[in-house]
Amino acid sequence: MASRRKLKKTVNYIIDELVTECVIQELINPKLDKQKLNDIFEDLFKMKMHYVSRISYTEPGNEKKYYRDFREKFSKDVSDVIARLTNLS
Repeated sequence: MASRRKLKKTVNYIIDELVTECVIQELINPKLDKQKLNDIFEDLFKMKMHYVSRISYTEPGNEKKYYRDFREKFSKDVSDVIARLTNLS
């Protein structure tokens, strides 16, 4: 298992890349629905806080299952945001 610090950096990197993609979409296509884009921004920042805090407080004795569940839920949430961005543009 990777260290918590590396996992936090990875989560931050992925979410920061999604935020960057939102900004790029906003600059490229000024006709985008600003409210939907702001909702995506808001969800990304909530995701960042949620997942980084989950890394800090793991369930003792059940780490393997905890991080497997963490990875599945994080991947699902990232995929949902990517789908929303794709539908937006």
